[in-house]
Amino acid sequence: EEAERFHREFESTEGWACVRQGSGPSDISVWIRHEPGNILHTFRIEGELDAPTEFLLVLLNEITLFNLWLPFIGGSRELLIPSRCERYAWVKVWSPFPALVHHRDVCLHARAIDGLDEDGCVLVLLRSFEDGDGGVAHPGLEPRTTRISLKFGALELFPTAQGRTRVRAIALLDPKINVLPGWLINWVVTKVCYMGMRRWEHHAQKLRDNKDEGPHKLRMRENADYYSWVIARVRSHTDALPSLPSSGASAEPL
Repeated sequence: EEAERFHREFESTEGWACVRQGSGPSDISVWIRHEPGNILHTFRIEGELDAPTEFLLVLLNEITLFNLWLPFIGGSRELLIPSRCERYAWVKVWSPFPALVHHRDVCLHARAIDGLDEDGCVLVLLRSFEDGDGGVAHPGLEPRTTRISLKFGALELFPTAQGRTRVRAIALLDPKINVLPGWLINWVVTKVCYMGMRRWEHHAQKLRDNKDEGPHKLRMRENADYYSWVIARVRSHTDALPSLPSSGASAEPL
């Protein structure tokens, strides 16, 4: 049901306004749509990243390392791993002025769906979960922190034969901010979305090019069976696509 909603949202043209138009298919575009009764619009992002899907997935999967590539993350941890492609997690977003606008945190349920054979993509579904859902308790609130709610979120990654990834994402978020006007919140979130996509791309490139021997490479070695499965699954799909120039991806990622 959540996957179907995501596809309906991307096929819909009603109510969307483009707030950042990419300069080409490889750039990042951002749209917003006003939702009655919500201070924040629904955001939609689309673009192509010059990075292999398998390494973008490594960065997403290592929840506790988010702060190493996203500077606005003030903390993150896994709460439960029910299955290979499912996570309950807590993530905190740092505020530069907590006396005026508190830090924000969110308790998330994330589930990845392998649609490579059917739709040519990996789909990640995200939503907030209630305290006790799945037997998982919410962590206690930290000082000067407000807990927000992700009503609905989804991320779709389409690997290409040349080692790039087309990305589509959508999110409806209640930030629980009343001290700032909606237009300013939307502007900030638009900028954060663009910066986050570019940093995601940059750090995946470092993994691809073996320029990063830090914590992510260590995790890949510690969890070699899992990441060998992820990499093999994505590359079995891209190898079957029409041949295009190589991106120079490493043949020995671990």
